[in-house]
Formats: sequence, structure tokens, C-alpha cells
Amino acid sequence: MPNRYTSGPIFMPDADFNLPAKIIFGVGLYVSVCLIARMWLKYRNDSLTKKLFWSVILLMPLAGWVFYAAFYNPYPYPGGKNPPE
Repeated sequence: MPNRYTSGPIFMPDADFNLPAKIIFGVGLYVSVCLIARMWLKYRNDSLTKKLFWSVILLMPLAGWVFYAAFYNPYPYPGGKNPPE
């Protein structure tokens, strides 16, 4: 006979109570990967180390997204554009 304090509710013994957490984690990971792909494709001229650093930061859902939005500066020159080559 299962212990009622460790096995979950008796009326749902096989329920996966971590499903909402898994769904939230999956959606967060999907958004992170989309942001990383966008950064690598849109800002191709940035240095490899800068893109790798921000890729690792973006893998932290929510906190990484906030840091990326606040501190990532793709255009270090005045006027918001890179100088002509």
C-alpha cells in the first residue's frame, strides 16, 4: 500500500505534476534559441566572443533576456549605424 504522504493524491497516482513547469521551461528555451539565432543572423559583423558571451547570457530565461535588452549594443558608433566600409 503506497504511503499517502509520498506518492501524491490517491485519485491520480500516475499524474505528472511537473508538466506545467516542463511546458514553461520548453517555451522559455524556445524563445532563448530564437533570440540567439536572431542575434547571430542580424549582427553578423560583431565579434565572435561578443556573440558567444551573449548566447550564454540569453540561455538564462527572463534574466538573460532583460540583460540582453538593456546592455547589448550592436552599434557602438554615434547615430546608431556602423561606419561605411
